[in-house]
Amino acid sequence: MNPNYIRTITLYRKGQDGAWDKTVLHNCFWKSSIITTQNGTDASMVNTYTVRIPEGRVKADFTVSVGDVVVLGECMDEITRKTPNTAAEVLLRNKPNAFKVTAFSDNTGHIMDKHFRLGG
Repeated sequence: MNPNYIRTITLYRKGQDGAWDKTVLHNCFWKSSIITTQNGTDASMVNTYTVRIPEGRVKADFTVSVGDVVVLGECMDEITRKTPNTAAEVLLRNKPNAFKVTAFSDNTGHIMDKHFRLGG
């Protein structure tokens, strides 16, 4: 086991019916950083996130979609379609330790350190 896999995360995945499924996962990797982006003469600071979930922590058919939400730690919130618990509101309440998934990769084909990677 990678010694950097020490964080607990809460993953909210939106189902096809619009309902949100909440899963708490232990012993994951979490990294957040602030980078500078430049657009012409304008520069801005942007948070970036990387989460790695070891293959053995989830079921074989595990998948994540763009737009799903990840929160650092065990989050007690439930995402519903009504205020004050919409996905956007839960995300905002937990910032900067939360992000919307913009990238997902299945890295379980690697020889070592098989994992799923989520980025935002």
